[in-house]
Amino acid sequence: MQLLIRTLFLLVLFLPQVYAAENFFNTSSKGFALIHQQADVEITSATGDRSVYSETATGLGVFAEKYYQQKYRVNAAWSYLPYEQYAISEVVVSVDYMIPLHYNFSLFGGLAGGIALHKFDNSSWSDAALSPVFGAQGGVMLYVNENVFIEAGYRFRSTSLETNVESPIGTEFTIDDLSESYISLQLSF
Repeated sequence: MQLLIRTLFLLVLFLPQVYAAENFFNTSSKGFALIHQQADVEITSATGDRSVYSETATGLGVFAEKYYQQKYRVNAAWSYLPYEQYAISEVVVSVDYMIPLHYNFSLFGGLAGGIALHKFDNSSWSDAALSPVFGAQGGVMLYVNENVFIEAGYRFRSTSLETNVESPIGTEFTIDDLSESYISLQLSF
């Protein structure tokens, strides 16, 4: 009898959340993300001298997404990351496959593609660079309640942003990797 009471208690306690989580994965959501990005940079001078380094920035992203069949997700996102002397903006669409491990916890992995814009702070828009960006991503999602979801992950983003900086030495500035880690808050109403 005690086993039956405990089982009923657990069902009453967790069943509404399971139902709500399943409904969440069949809906649309919107959210924002805190992003920490690393850019791999190569600088080539007019004389052919090259230097390579990595630089990091922290910025924000906003997104909208749609879940299908509790397994798939399509996401459209815009992000802005201000570095010390320049900024990078991205518009990316991704498709993910979700692997539920528990009623409120899921892993995911997927592919993404979009476009990235690189612009130096003190330059004109004609000096900005635009390039395709593509890659893969993976992470974890935690269902909090029927309206809130938390996600954390890592995105590998390959690109070839080349900016010719107008200067006496004629420097070419190339970014070929925009990998990032992030944490996001998703809302569904």
